[in-house]
Amino acid sequence: LPFLFWTDALRHGQEVRDQALTPEGRAIRAETRGAVWTAVQALSPPLREAIVLRYWADYTFQEMAQILGCPVSTAQSRVRLAYQHLRARLAPVGQADLEGEVV
Repeated sequence: LPFLFWTDALRHGQEVRDQALTPEGRAIRAETRGAVWTAVQALSPPLREAIVLRYWADYTFQEMAQILGCPVSTAQSRVRLAYQHLRARLAPVGQADLEGEVV
């Protein structure tokens, strides 16, 4: 049941608060999420669409291919390329900060 709660909250754009985080920890997490979203917005439209469909809407590659009107391999490539661009853009944020985030 907690998994469904987290999934539903993330899909609807609600922030689920981790009671164990300090105010400083929450501020750092919010800053990291902001950096991730800014980086996603900087992607080209095809890459942004692919990463949002895959990780925020939770579509499979098969479903993405149908939505995007492309082969499954193209949907997979777009997600891979989006990851590469996001990693390069977010490198200054630090890999450890991103491990708990949905990218």
